[in-house]
Amino acid sequence: MQDDICYAALWDAGTAALDVSDPANPTLVSRFGSALDASDAIPAYDFSEPTGAYLAREWDFTAYLTAPGNAHYVQPSTNGDHVFVGAETFPKDVGVSDPDVDDYGGISVWDTSDLEEPSEITRIAPPVIDEDDSGKFFTSHNFDVTANRLHTAWYHGGIHIYDITHPSSPEPIADYDPDGYAFWTAVSGRGFTIGGVYGAVSSEGGLTVLHADRGKKRPPAFEGGVRQANPA
Repeated sequence: MQDDICYAALWDAGTAALDVSDPANPTLVSRFGSALDASDAIPAYDFSEPTGAYLAREWDFTAYLTAPGNAHYVQPSTNGDHVFVGAETFPKDVGVSDPDVDDYGGISVWDTSDLEEPSEITRIAPPVIDEDDSGKFFTSHNFDVTANRLHTAWYHGGIHIYDITHPSSPEPIADYDPDGYAFWTAVSGRGFTIGGVYGAVSSEGGLTVLHADRGKKRPPAFEGGVRQANPA
């Protein structure tokens, strides 16, 4: 959500930008990145049969879990001129034995300076795929966008930070990828990057707090290197 625009990730149906200036009457401004067409429509579930039977008959799980499509997370740039869309894919779950950067979901960057006609300008591929990838996955998940940084999480691929001063050419500037960890989110806060550690059960999860000064006792630098006199 930014100003009066709500951005919604709709999986294979792409990303929708909705004008919600009248919350009781949202209107579609544009939808982009869809992997579907009219022939992909399926009947609505009407609760007249078991859910499993409906899904087995109507749902293509291979298409659902693999590219293209899979828009899972979306966030606009601070000025609204660009939108970042993360795809989440699970190729191993449907029998892809040796997934590569095209099989796992990446982050697409869209020019939305004309919100009625967005255009894709680049894609950030998964930065890490381990050669020994048994029991691991490396798809994009939740991320955070600031004025000039993109903080990303890639499950077993770790946390990676990009300079997005030029959104069409993101530059990797830092990463954290320890063995045995998987990260489901990365967010920025007062100069730190906060990583959400994924656990198979709740007791295994947690948070990782990262900062470029390696723990030195000094005030954190804020995004873009500009220190705020009275940070909120």
